[in-house]
Amino acid sequence: MGNCCQTSKRIAWKTIIFSYNSIVNITFTGPQSSGKTTLLKQMKQTSGIMDQFFYIDEVTRLVKREYNVKINEEGANDVTQLLIINKELENLFKYDYELWPRCKGNVHDRCLLDGLVYTEYFYNKKLVSQQVWTQAIFYWNRFHSKYDIIFYPDPRDVELVDDGERSTDKQFRNNIIDLYENYYLNQFQWKDRVYWLKGTVDERMEQIKIVLEKHL
Repeated sequence: MGNCCQTSKRIAWKTIIFSYNSIVNITFTGPQSSGKTTLLKQMKQTSGIMDQFFYIDEVTRLVKREYNVKINEEGANDVTQLLIINKELENLFKYDYELWPRCKGNVHDRCLLDGLVYTEYFYNKKLVSQQVWTQAIFYWNRFHSKYDIIFYPDPRDVELVDDGERSTDKQFRNNIIDLYENYYLNQFQWKDRVYWLKGTVDERMEQIKIVLEKHL
């Protein structure tokens, strides 16, 4: 009886490890007010292939609520950026085993690339230390391969709107866009996994559907 239980446990554990190794990680990335959260919410409500994922909401506002810290330009410091990038790393390894095996993987509102881009911007402004910037670089370089699909919603299609939390500073947003588009999104190591989303919400959702059906 005992051996049978142990064998069952080993089989279950191997199954969980196998399922974890086959988890798909899909993420949105990009500057504030580019439509990431809207698309994530829309995916949650869409049947078919999109209801086979575990959805992980945005990190930055969660950190703000949990730790009572400021975000965006006024909250730029080592503590805030470390909390954000560590939460993004934690999310990369989340999986709702109660949904297994129907659940194909995770869809993230943001990822480690966002943590890196914003940390680099604040480092260049001398608001974040070199040690924290280096940590953000290490996380991305070490774990970027775990993101199978990276969606970048074109920020030009979305108006910068004040929702009470995001920054409405247009220059700040443009500087962040410049970091994404003129450097990070074009790196050969992950360029083939980046998909630009353009147009209305419906048009973007159709583009997402096409990518998912092609790869999954």
